[in-house]
Amino acid sequence: MKISYDGRGDTLTILIVKRQIVRAEEHGPILANFDRKYKLVELEISNASQVFGEFVTALMKAKRTKMLKVAAWIFPFIERC
Repeated sequence: MKISYDGRGDTLTILIVKRQIVRAEEHGPILANFDRKYKLVELEISNASQVFGEFVTALMKAKRTKMLKVAAWIFPFIERC
């Protein structure tokens, strides 16, 4: 796994495995890239500082049950690994 951040473009890239990307799905600021077997290869998060700022703020303010709902926003992508 490799995580990189482009400060100029405010983009966070999480490379999970180095494989050829054949499909991409956009979900708001998140672009999920998949291989031919529909396994997650990479996540690209645009406006990362805003996305993670809101995410962390929501986690800090949420009750325990609400935290699970916030986390569920990202986990559908991770479950495909």
